[in-house]
Amino acid sequence: MTKFIKSLACCFLLVLGAFAPPAAAQDGEPFAVVSLRSVDAVLQLIGELGEVAGIEGAAETLQVPLMMATGGQGLAGIETDKAAGVAFHFGDRQEVVSVAFLPVSDFDAMLGIIPGGARDMGDGIYGVQTDEAGPVLLIKQQGSWAFMSDVEAALEALPDDPASLLGELPQKYVIGGRVLVERIPEEMREQWIDMLSMLMAMGGAGGGAPFEPGGLDRGGFDEAADDTGPEPAQIQFARMMMAESKDIELGLLLEKESRSLVGEMAMTAQSGSRLAASYARYKNSPSNFAGFLSGDAPLGFLVMERGQASELEIEALGEQQQQLKDRLAETISSEQDLPEEAQEVVIQSLSNLIDVAYETMKSGNFDAGARVVLDPSPTLVAGGSVTDGALVEKSLKELGALFEGGEGIPEVSWDAGEIEGHRVHRVTLPMDDEDIFGPLPEVIDEFEVLVAVADKSVFLAAGGDSEAMLRQVMADSKSEAATEQRPMELKISLGAIAEFAKRTMPAEGAAEVDFLEDLQDDPNDDEETRRFKEEMREQMRQAQQMQTQVMRTLMDQLIANRAKSHIYVTTESISDGVQYRLVIEQGVLELLKFPAQMMMMGMGGPGGPGGPGGPPPGGFPGGPPGGFPGEGDSEEQDFGEDEDGELEDDF
Repeated sequence: MTKFIKSLACCFLLVLGAFAPPAAAQDGEPFAVVSLRSVDAVLQLIGELGEVAGIEGAAETLQVPLMMATGGQGLAGIETDKAAGVAFHFGDRQEVVSVAFLPVSDFDAMLGIIPGGARDMGDGIYGVQTDEAGPVLLIKQQGSWAFMSDVEAALEALPDDPASLLGELPQKYVIGGRVLVERIPEEMREQWIDMLSMLMAMGGAGGGAPFEPGGLDRGGFDEAADDTGPEPAQIQFARMMMAESKDIELGLLLEKESRSLVGEMAMTAQSGSRLAASYARYKNSPSNFAGFLSGDAPLGFLVMERGQASELEIEALGEQQQQLKDRLAETISSEQDLPEEAQEVVIQSLSNLIDVAYETMKSGNFDAGARVVLDPSPTLVAGGSVTDGALVEKSLKELGALFEGGEGIPEVSWDAGEIEGHRVHRVTLPMDDEDIFGPLPEVIDEFEVLVAVADKSVFLAAGGDSEAMLRQVMADSKSEAATEQRPMELKISLGAIAEFAKRTMPAEGAAEVDFLEDLQDDPNDDEETRRFKEEMREQMRQAQQMQTQVMRTLMDQLIANRAKSHIYVTTESISDGVQYRLVIEQGVLELLKFPAQMMMMGMGGPGGPGGPGGPPPGGFPGGPPGGFPGEGDSEEQDFGEDEDGELEDDF
């Protein structure tokens, strides 16, 4: 709490690089920055989020501990309407050195609000002990700025206008950040590549030479400098990304009109580079599979690429392709219940499907998507473009012929019809296996799987309304074929999911509590034990009732706001790069009021002492005085060790 209050008093407290040795000096321009539009803007964002969630005075609430800690001075001396930030540099030994900067109108007044005060360390530097064991935060004024770091050398050469380091981040985002990849030293990039190569080797990635620390500088992508073999293309591609990336930008804001919370991440390459050409493949264009995004389905997804992949990307995909096939062959070959001849058929057929998938990704024209519907019956439809639909069909039929007639294997209707030029194969699955279907039999009368294949496209539909949903997706795709789509979009409708979940929930009061075996009545129990067990069971009933009530309330909230209860994840094409965007709509943000209300209920809240579903004050009746170990006890429990030296919990 002390650290939190001090952070509020100074706006932010930076202790990055505490584990690195002190730096002699910061090395050149920063390789990364973090930006705050202003203290006022951050508080406004908190207030607006609170308002959207129905939590009035959220920003004002944060002021209370601040005012208490500063004796009512608040953020005196700080210009709360101007941008602030943090700059990250590399020191002489490549350690990270960080410097925070804060606009001030009165430096002495700012020092005066720090709880415990600041110690004059000479040369215009003041020190603040962040905690008993932590480093000393050093503060120095230059012009109208207060600079902060835990490394004294970082405060020697300070910029006159540190806000210029932030670029356009304060205008674009309330909270933002940028990593300038070009400024990361080559030695450090090599270390990261070494780590990646080691992880690939540990994971049995194959496709190239074994890992040798420091042995990845081979003088080029095409030839090895020693006899260990060529470097895997996947490592080469990672090296290219490191060498040709320009920057990575992140930001957070709240859209005023839609009141949606937005997070963005943009990755930019150096102009004219191979990486820029690779990013250019992710661009808006029409798709023959746009129907996956139509309507307000619980889930819709579409991804596509346009343009020929580079030779290096194709080689890297080829390595992944072979690795997957090798692992598949190893797994199938270890199946003792499958005859060797059958293993060969399975390996070959599944390898064909892997080949088609990867060859499609290499082709330069790739589309894939999925759509989940829950009403009138849960159904998944997925599909995409393929380079060889005939090979997909041949492989599926070979697998079907291998297992057809086996015990528990349903009959497949091959060539059972045609939908929009696709040959349809169908099978109805028995739903008596709870491990596979779980509670689905309660909402699905018949689980049918359809595979629809054409020369250049494949669809899979599975669920209780497979054919109708497959036809719907195909029809929607046809009608939207000329409309440009983003290179990637994921759409989740929490309102639609809530409607289905509420429809399938047990009637209120009908839910059964699955009591622990130890709480079941036993003929040998004495009166006190029986009373204790009954009281425990009642507490559990109350807890479950409260959980059910909370779930119903959350679902009702989402249903009432269905039109604005979506989450979107999208990819957009930008100049020399690509931008990822996360949008959380207002109806989802409004759910924040429920945990906030629970927090305000405090100890009387559900699950807390004295609250529904929680132990009464003093512990459960019939239990040990003061309750069981852990009840209301913040001290660490000593559970002892078992024979193997492992911690054990006898309770």
